[in-house]
Amino acid sequence: MRRVVRPDGLVLIMEHEVPRRPVIRLQFRIRMLSMGSADAREFIKGGLEPYERVFSRVSLSRSRSGKSRLMSCRK
Repeated sequence: MRRVVRPDGLVLIMEHEVPRRPVIRLQFRIRMLSMGSADAREFIKGGLEPYERVFSRVSLSRSRSGKSRLMSCRK
């Protein structure tokens, strides 16, 4: 993303939050871990670190329902 966005460009990334309800959260984690990648584990942690490694300015906001998050990334 960093390579193709303009110097003053903005990248918006919307992701689902990890579910709060225990049974659904367990199913979510099993699905993510079955993907087998380090990216899935990084996603479950929910941090901004992967985006901060790529972009100089990263901010996070959450939906009113708490089910999604939006990362705003600038070069």
